[in-house]
Amino acid sequence: ALSACGGGGGSSSGSASVRLVNATATRASLDLLANGASAVAAVPADTASAYAGVAAGSPTLQINDSATGTAVGTIAPTIGQDAHYALVAYESGGTLRTTVIAEDVAAPAAGTAALRVVDAATDAGAIDVYITDPATDISTLAAPSFTFPSSTTLQTSAFLSFTPGTYRVRVTGGGNPADLRLDVDGVTVTNQEVGSIIRVDFGCCLKTK
Repeated sequence: ALSACGGGGGSSSGSASVRLVNATATRASLDLLANGASAVAAVPADTASAYAGVAAGSPTLQINDSATGTAVGTIAPTIGQDAHYALVAYESGGTLRTTVIAEDVAAPAAGTAALRVVDAATDAGAIDVYITDPATDISTLAAPSFTFPSSTTLQTSAFLSFTPGTYRVRVTGGGNPADLRLDVDGVTVTNQEVGSIIRVDFGCCLKTK
């Protein structure tokens, strides 16, 4: 799990703040171009970049493989002035895909944190996600933290409130706690943190803050 700095880094007049999240398994480093100009360079795998100022509106955001300079993805999202976004590059079915996540979310109440899950593993079918104390036996729980039906498109959950601390993230087949697909321990959330846990085809997970 990776926690990357969010907030801050305000944009200049007429622009938004965009950072690149390299959630790929096969691209060691990625670059981001905005309307043909370099915005972010050499973002390693499992890493989120710092924010870069990008023209608000519908800019053309191009992702290049840093090693070869080859364009591997292009997207033209609608982004608002002075807002913050994460452009996530991930792989599904062997193809590089992209999605844009809005990151301007009100801070949760003191003594709590807010987490959501982004399920980009579209080939996995229906899944459940448990975010629990590391010692919890998930077979004893009445329900998972998050549930995702089978879908061919990326899905994003609503935010849930958690007490700051260290958690264990487990992904199972839908409705079957014994069908353990992934088990990641040591995911830490802090007071008033807003985080997104991103699940991709080769596993989990980036926790962007």
